[in-house]
Amino acid sequence: MLIGYSAGNGVQEYVISQTAADDVFVDELPGGAWERHEIDGRAMELREQVEDWHPAQVRLELGGTRLHLHSGSLSRGVLADVAAELVPAPDAP
Repeated sequence: MLIGYSAGNGVQEYVISQTAADDVFVDELPGGAWERHEIDGRAMELREQVEDWHPAQVRLELGGTRLHLHSGSLSRGVLADVAAELVPAPDAP
């Protein structure tokens, strides 16, 4: 699943991709080395945007789901803050 978010001004955007945690993840984009961080108690890996078109990226697992966030207009720090605020959906009845 892929979800895109953009600001009203159309300049800032980010995308969230997700798969089951045990599935093969195919949406990861090329880039530099992944760096492990913990933001607000949540473990995640971050990649800085590189000079060509490769965007800033964050990946983490949450509630049995592997998440990958990327943006060409936001820093990895902003993406990490977004990722730290995500919550798993409640179980459906």
